[in-house]
Amino acid sequence: EQKIRKLRGTIVKMATAALVPSSPVSVAFTLGSISRDVVSREDIREQKIRKLQTNLVRYSRANDKKMILRSLNEAKFLTSLELDAADQSDYSSFDLETEIMTQTRLDVNGLPFVQRGESGKDTRNGLAMLKMFCGRMCEDKSINVDHRAMYKTLIPKMAPSTASADPYFRLNSLLGSSDLLVMPITQNQITPVELKLFASGGSVHMRMTEKFMFGLFRKVDVKHNTPWITVQALVTERANFGTGQSTRFLHLSVADSEN
Repeated sequence: EQKIRKLRGTIVKMATAALVPSSPVSVAFTLGSISRDVVSREDIREQKIRKLQTNLVRYSRANDKKMILRSLNEAKFLTSLELDAADQSDYSSFDLETEIMTQTRLDVNGLPFVQRGESGKDTRNGLAMLKMFCGRMCEDKSINVDHRAMYKTLIPKMAPSTASADPYFRLNSLLGSSDLLVMPITQNQITPVELKLFASGGSVHMRMTEKFMFGLFRKVDVKHNTPWITVQALVTERANFGTGQSTRFLHLSVADSEN
Protein backbone atom coordinates (compact mmCIF):
# COMPACT_ATOMS: atom_id res chain seq x y z
CA GLU A 1 0.00 0.00 0.00
CA GLN A 2 2.84 2.39 0.82
CA LYS A 3 4.40 1.62 -2.56
CA ILE A 4 1.09 2.32 -4.32
CA ARG A 5 0.65 5.67 -2.52
CA LYS A 6 4.19 6.70 -3.42
CA LEU A 7 3.67 5.75 -7.06
CA ARG A 8 0.35 7.58 -7.17
CA GLY A 9 1.99 10.73 -5.78
CA THR A 10 4.72 10.65 -8.42
CA ILE A 11 2.22 10.13 -11.23
CA VAL A 12 -0.01 12.92 -9.93
CA LYS A 13 2.89 15.39 -10.03
CA MET A 14 3.89 14.34 -13.54
CA ALA A 15 0.33 14.49 -14.86
CA THR A 16 -0.41 17.84 -13.22
CA ALA A 17 2.71 19.42 -14.71
CA ALA A 18 1.86 18.10 -18.18
CA LEU A 19 -1.76 19.27 -18.29
CA VAL A 20 -3.07 22.76 -19.05
CA PRO A 21 -3.96 24.55 -15.76
CA SER A 22 -7.17 25.97 -17.28
CA SER A 23 -8.79 22.55 -17.72
CA PRO A 24 -9.58 21.20 -14.21
CA VAL A 25 -12.07 18.68 -15.62
CA SER A 26 -9.38 17.20 -17.86
CA VAL A 27 -6.96 17.11 -14.94
CA ALA A 28 -9.42 15.28 -12.70
CA PHE A 29 -10.37 12.83 -15.46
CA THR A 30 -6.73 12.07 -16.32
CA LEU A 31 -5.64 11.63 -12.70
CA GLY A 32 -8.61 9.36 -12.03
CA SER A 33 -7.72 7.21 -15.04
CA ILE A 34 -4.07 6.98 -13.98
CA SER A 35 -5.03 6.09 -10.42
CA ARG A 36 -7.35 3.31 -11.61
CA ASP A 37 -4.61 2.00 -13.89
CA VAL A 38 -2.12 1.84 -11.00
CA VAL A 39 -4.59 -0.01 -8.79
CA SER A 40 -5.47 -2.33 -11.67
CA ARG A 41 -1.83 -3.34 -12.15
CA GLU A 42 -1.43 -3.97 -8.43
CA ASP A 43 -4.62 -6.06 -8.42
CA ILE A 44 -3.27 -8.16 -11.30
CA ARG A 45 -0.01 -8.67 -9.44
CA GLU A 46 -1.85 -9.74 -6.29
CA GLN A 47 -3.88 -12.22 -8.34
CA LYS A 48 -0.67 -13.71 -9.75
CA ILE A 49 0.80 -14.02 -6.25
CA ARG A 50 -2.33 -15.77 -4.93
CA LYS A 51 -2.33 -18.12 -7.93
CA LEU A 52 1.31 -19.06 -7.31
CA GLN A 53 0.72 -19.62 -3.60
CA THR A 54 -2.32 -21.82 -4.33
CA ASN A 55 -0.31 -23.88 -6.83
CA LEU A 56 2.60 -24.31 -4.42
CA VAL A 57 0.32 -25.66 -1.68
CA ARG A 58 -1.54 -27.91 -4.12
CA TYR A 59 1.52 -29.41 -5.78
CA SER A 60 3.59 -29.76 -2.62
CA ARG A 61 0.77 -31.80 -1.05
CA ALA A 62 0.67 -33.91 -4.22
CA ASN A 63 4.47 -34.29 -4.10
CA ASP A 64 4.55 -32.97 -7.68
CA LYS A 65 8.00 -31.39 -7.99
CA LYS A 66 7.73 -30.89 -11.75
CA MET A 67 4.62 -28.72 -11.41
CA ILE A 68 6.19 -26.76 -8.53
CA LEU A 69 9.15 -25.94 -10.78
CA ARG A 70 6.86 -25.02 -13.66
CA SER A 71 4.79 -22.74 -11.43
CA LEU A 72 7.94 -20.96 -10.21
CA ASN A 73 9.29 -20.55 -13.73
CA GLU A 74 5.98 -19.16 -14.99
CA ALA A 75 5.75 -16.58 -12.18
CA LYS A 76 7.64 -13.82 -14.01
CA PHE A 77 7.09 -11.30 -11.22
CA LEU A 78 9.65 -13.27 -9.17
CA THR A 79 12.37 -11.87 -11.45
CA SER A 80 11.89 -8.35 -10.05
CA LEU A 81 10.97 -8.13 -6.38
CA GLU A 82 11.64 -4.84 -4.60
CA LEU A 83 13.48 -5.17 -1.29
CA ASP A 84 14.22 -2.97 1.69
CA ALA A 85 17.80 -1.83 2.23
CA ALA A 86 20.05 -4.12 4.26
CA ASP A 87 19.50 -3.68 7.99
CA GLN A 88 21.70 -0.84 9.29
CA SER A 89 21.11 -1.59 12.99
CA ASP A 90 23.95 -1.23 15.42
CA TYR A 91 25.72 -4.51 14.72
CA SER A 92 29.29 -5.23 15.73
CA SER A 93 31.42 -4.07 12.79
CA PHE A 94 34.09 -6.56 13.83
CA ASP A 95 31.67 -9.49 13.65
CA LEU A 96 30.34 -8.44 10.25
CA GLU A 97 33.82 -7.85 8.87
CA THR A 98 34.83 -11.32 10.09
CA GLU A 99 31.75 -12.72 8.35
CA ILE A 100 32.71 -11.00 5.09
CA MET A 101 36.25 -12.35 5.34
CA THR A 102 35.13 -15.93 6.00
CA GLN A 103 31.88 -16.25 4.03
CA THR A 104 32.20 -14.14 0.88
CA ARG A 105 34.12 -13.99 -2.35
CA LEU A 106 34.58 -10.26 -2.77
CA ASP A 107 35.16 -8.29 -5.97
CA VAL A 108 35.84 -4.55 -5.61
CA ASN A 109 35.80 -2.58 -8.87
CA GLY A 110 36.90 -5.64 -10.81
CA LEU A 111 39.64 -6.69 -8.38
CA PRO A 112 38.83 -10.15 -6.91
CA PHE A 113 39.58 -11.29 -3.37
CA VAL A 114 39.14 -14.87 -2.17
CA GLN A 115 39.02 -16.88 1.04
CA ARG A 116 42.23 -17.42 2.95
CA GLY A 117 43.92 -20.58 1.69
CA GLU A 118 42.54 -20.19 -1.85
CA SER A 119 44.67 -19.00 -4.73
CA GLY A 120 44.42 -15.21 -4.99
CA LYS A 121 44.34 -12.12 -2.81
CA ASP A 122 42.89 -12.53 0.70
CA THR A 123 39.46 -11.00 1.45
CA ARG A 124 40.98 -9.47 4.59
CA ASN A 125 43.18 -7.40 2.28
CA GLY A 126 40.08 -6.63 0.22
CA LEU A 127 38.40 -4.91 3.18
CA ALA A 128 41.57 -2.96 3.93
CA MET A 129 41.72 -1.86 0.31
CA LEU A 130 38.02 -0.95 0.36
CA LYS A 131 38.53 1.26 3.43
CA MET A 132 41.47 2.96 1.74
CA PHE A 133 39.50 3.32 -1.50
CA CYS A 134 36.62 5.03 0.34
CA GLY A 135 39.10 7.48 1.85
CA ARG A 136 40.76 8.22 -1.47
CA MET A 137 37.45 8.84 -3.26
CA CYS A 138 36.24 11.24 -0.58
CA GLU A 139 39.49 13.27 -0.56
CA ASP A 140 38.18 15.13 -3.60
CA LYS A 141 36.74 18.44 -2.34
CA SER A 142 33.88 18.15 -4.82
CA ILE A 143 32.69 14.94 -3.09
CA ASN A 144 30.36 15.65 -0.15
CA VAL A 145 30.54 12.20 1.47
CA ASP A 146 32.15 11.11 4.74
CA HIS A 147 34.42 8.14 3.99
CA ARG A 148 34.07 6.58 7.46
CA ALA A 149 30.27 6.65 7.31
CA MET A 150 30.42 5.30 3.78
CA TYR A 151 32.56 2.31 4.78
CA LYS A 152 30.38 1.65 7.83
CA THR A 153 27.28 1.64 5.61
CA LEU A 154 28.87 -0.81 3.17
CA ILE A 155 29.67 -3.50 5.75
CA PRO A 156 26.08 -4.68 6.54
CA LYS A 157 25.29 -4.48 2.82
CA MET A 158 28.06 -7.04 2.15
CA ALA A 159 27.79 -9.33 5.20
CA PRO A 160 25.67 -12.39 4.29
CA SER A 161 23.66 -12.48 7.54
CA THR A 162 22.38 -8.89 7.22
CA ALA A 163 22.25 -8.76 3.41
CA SER A 164 20.23 -11.99 3.08
CA ALA A 165 17.69 -11.20 5.82
CA ASP A 166 15.19 -9.23 3.71
CA PRO A 167 15.42 -11.61 0.70
CA TYR A 168 14.68 -14.50 3.07
CA PHE A 169 11.63 -12.87 4.65
CA ARG A 170 10.37 -11.71 1.25
CA LEU A 171 10.62 -15.18 -0.26
CA ASN A 172 9.16 -16.87 2.79
CA SER A 173 6.12 -14.56 2.67
CA LEU A 174 5.60 -15.39 -1.03
CA LEU A 175 6.52 -19.07 -1.23
CA GLY A 176 6.23 -20.41 2.31
CA SER A 177 3.19 -22.21 3.70
CA SER A 178 2.28 -24.86 6.26
CA ASP A 179 3.44 -27.42 3.68
CA LEU A 180 6.51 -25.68 2.30
CA LEU A 181 9.29 -23.86 4.14
CA VAL A 182 11.85 -21.48 2.67
CA MET A 183 15.24 -21.76 4.35
CA PRO A 184 18.68 -20.37 3.52
CA ILE A 185 21.28 -22.87 2.34
CA THR A 186 24.37 -21.93 4.32
CA GLN A 187 26.38 -25.13 4.59
CA ASN A 188 29.67 -24.75 2.69
CA GLN A 189 28.25 -21.71 0.92
CA ILE A 190 30.46 -18.79 -0.09
CA THR A 191 28.50 -15.69 -1.10
CA PRO A 192 29.78 -13.90 -4.24
CA VAL A 193 29.76 -10.12 -3.72
CA GLU A 194 30.52 -7.76 -6.60
CA LEU A 195 30.92 -4.13 -5.60
CA LYS A 196 31.47 -1.17 -7.90
CA LEU A 197 32.08 2.33 -6.53
CA PHE A 198 32.39 5.47 -8.63
CA ALA A 199 32.21 9.24 -8.24
CA SER A 200 29.72 11.33 -10.19
CA GLY A 201 27.89 14.60 -9.68
CA GLY A 202 29.65 15.45 -6.40
CA SER A 203 28.77 12.13 -4.77
CA VAL A 204 29.88 8.51 -4.55
CA HIS A 205 27.62 5.90 -6.13
CA MET A 206 27.47 2.16 -5.60
CA ARG A 207 26.29 -0.84 -7.55
CA MET A 208 26.37 -4.18 -5.73
CA THR A 209 25.25 -7.68 -6.65
CA GLU A 210 25.11 -10.67 -4.32
CA LYS A 211 23.94 -14.25 -4.82
CA PHE A 212 22.16 -16.21 -2.10
CA MET A 213 20.93 -19.78 -2.23
CA PHE A 214 17.63 -20.82 -0.66
CA GLY A 215 15.86 -24.14 -0.41
CA LEU A 216 12.18 -25.05 -0.50
CA PHE A 217 11.71 -27.76 2.10
CA ARG A 218 8.86 -30.10 2.83
CA LYS A 219 8.62 -31.29 6.42
CA VAL A 220 10.34 -34.57 5.54
CA ASP A 221 13.17 -32.63 3.87
CA VAL A 222 13.83 -30.56 6.98
CA LYS A 223 14.66 -33.71 8.95
CA HIS A 224 17.38 -34.60 6.47
CA ASN A 225 18.47 -30.98 5.89
CA THR A 226 18.08 -31.55 2.14
CA PRO A 227 16.06 -29.03 0.09
CA TRP A 228 13.35 -30.38 -2.17
CA ILE A 229 13.94 -27.49 -4.58
CA THR A 230 16.86 -25.05 -4.73
CA VAL A 231 16.49 -21.45 -5.87
CA GLN A 232 18.99 -18.66 -6.39
CA ALA A 233 18.34 -15.08 -5.32
CA LEU A 234 20.39 -12.48 -7.19
CA VAL A 235 20.19 -9.22 -5.24
CA THR A 236 21.14 -5.97 -6.97
CA GLU A 237 21.41 -2.67 -5.13
CA ARG A 238 22.19 0.83 -6.34
CA ALA A 239 22.92 3.63 -3.87
CA ASN A 240 23.94 7.26 -3.74
CA PHE A 241 25.98 7.93 -0.59
CA GLY A 242 25.50 11.68 -0.92
CA THR A 243 21.70 11.63 -0.87
CA GLY A 244 21.26 8.37 1.02
CA GLN A 245 18.88 7.10 -1.68
CA SER A 246 19.01 3.47 -2.80
CA THR A 247 17.05 0.85 -4.71
CA ARG A 248 17.30 -2.89 -4.15
CA PHE A 249 15.78 -5.72 -6.18
CA LEU A 250 15.73 -9.51 -6.05
CA HIS A 251 15.82 -11.70 -9.15
CA LEU A 252 14.76 -15.27 -8.37
CA SER A 253 15.77 -18.18 -10.57
CA VAL A 254 15.22 -21.91 -10.13
CA ALA A 255 18.41 -23.94 -9.87
CA ASP A 256 16.65 -27.28 -10.41
CA SER A 257 15.52 -28.53 -13.84
CA GLU A 258 11.91 -29.45 -14.64
CA ASN A 259 13.11 -32.63 -16.38
